Amino acid sequence: MENRREGKTIIGLGDSLMYGYKLDRDKPWIAILGEKHHMDWHNYGVNGSTCATPPEDDPKVMWRRLRDEVTKEKHPHVDYFIIQGGANDRNKNVPVGRITDRWNDHDDTVKGEIHTFCGSLNYMINTVKTRWPGARILMMTNYRRRDAVSEIGTVDQDYVDAMIAVARNRNVPVMDNYYSLGIDLREPAAAGTVTDHAWAVNTECHLSEEAYRWLAPIYEQRLLEI
Repeated sequence: MENRREGKTIIGLGDSLMYGYKLDRDKPWIAILGEKHHMDWHNYGVNGSTCATPPEDDPKVMWRRLRDEVTKEKHPHVDYFIIQGGANDRNKNVPVGRITDRWNDHDDTVKGEIHTFCGSLNYMINTVKTRWPGARILMMTNYRRRDAVSEIGTVDQDYVDAMIAVARNRNVPVMDNYYSLGIDLREPAAAGTVTDHAWAVNTECHLSEEAYRWLAPIYEQRLLEI
């Protein structure tokens, strides 16, 4: 049977959950799949990254990183492009916005900052489609991590719901880590086995090496479906 992943180029753009907080670079799921299938893999996850520009500006903004760093010149061809975010937009008070925000912005034509979560997602989808028309895009939601409410009254679930809604409206596949996968990191001190879906590296609700190994085949199968 043909291996549809062998030798492909895969890019992951995200936050600490993509980066693999406090882990070696070969431990996150994208590295596991990349090495397994001899893929040209690139992990553009950054700890603390928001998708949109927060009210108090931050250098770790995902849409800007895509615009300025993950370029066509650096990556002439991309087969799979993963966008994972939302974990930090809530705690940095980024408004969710409307699912049609920044619908028409793409590539380097964006003017000004993108201050809504939905706007940043639409911009990133448009940019990937413009730069790499043949790339398969997969959006990945946040996991169940914190129950805190932001200063603007939003919770993690609001950003999960918004990502799912934007993906549906843009006909982009989504990996629903929050509802469908059932991983719950809210009580890391009581973390159990992999089958309990409760793991953490530390009390800051990040995935362990064991968790990424468990997730890798699930994400591999999802990539085959898109």
